[in-house]
Parts: sequence; structure tokens; C-alpha cells
Amino acid sequence: MRYFLKNNEVYAYDDEQIAQGYGEGLQEITEEELKEKLSPSIEQLKEGKTTALNDWYKNMTENFKVDIKDFGVVEGGYKALVQIQAIIDTSDDLAVRAYPLADGKMAKVKGVEDIKKIKKAIQRAFTGLGALKIVYEAKINKAKNGEDINKIVFADTVQETL
Repeated sequence: MRYFLKNNEVYAYDDEQIAQGYGEGLQEITEEELKEKLSPSIEQLKEGKTTALNDWYKNMTENFKVDIKDFGVVEGGYKALVQIQAIIDTSDDLAVRAYPLADGKMAKVKGVEDIKKIKKAIQRAFTGLGALKIVYEAKINKAKNGEDINKIVFADTVQETL
């Protein structure tokens, strides 16, 4: 198969078609030139990755999970913070002995003070989420080609410590 270009359109003809006169007067291009022509530009790739980043950020702010070192993965975000505050406001220290993990299991806690530590870890992670978005934006802007863009993978959890 050989490739030809006319008015920014690509035509492909086999040897039989070329023998019949197809491709006459057209500029022939190599397969490498064809791939370059059909590949999206770095600006298009950056735009697509930025759109994906914005979608990721919106999803993470609504549904993100926090991997708290030596405790487990908990739900994060506004809803989780409201639930934690309700536990803090309505429970005495002896009543709180477990906290739900993101996988539905319960993790042992030693009272309201541990719940407050979990709350702070979620708040720090939530704050760090904005900083992480800025890091991803910088990586996207620095990308020089599609390979660089493909190396940028968005996290699905944020890590924190109690």
C-alpha cells in the first residue's frame, strides 16, 4: 500500500490501483509521514489530558479515598467529614470503638480522639488533593510528546498518616 496526499487529505492505493493511474499528480508520503499526519498534535494530547485531569479532580473531590498509614483506606471528601463531625459531636469517648473503612470492614479505634485524628488526616488529604492537581498540570504542560502524556497517571487514593 502506498499513500498520497492532496489538499491535506490522505489517499491509499495498492500497486494495481497505481498501475491504473490512481495517485497520478498526487504527492506520495511515507508510512512514517502518514502516522505523523494522523497522530494528534501535542497540544491536542495536552488538551485531552487536561480534560481528563479536571474530570479526575471533580470525581476525587466527591468520592476520594484516603489511605491512612497503619489504619486503612477510608472514605474522604465532604460527606465523610460531616459524618465524622457528627460522631465527634454526639458520642462520648467510651461509645466509639470502631470506624468504617472504604471496603465496608470496621477498624478499631480507641475513642473520639482517634476519630479526630482520622478527621485531620482526611482534611490534610483533601487539601493535598489541590496541590496534587497542580503537580499533574505542571507535568502535562512540560510534556513534549505523546509518550510523556501517557506516563501521567492519576492516583485513585491519597495517602496520609494519623
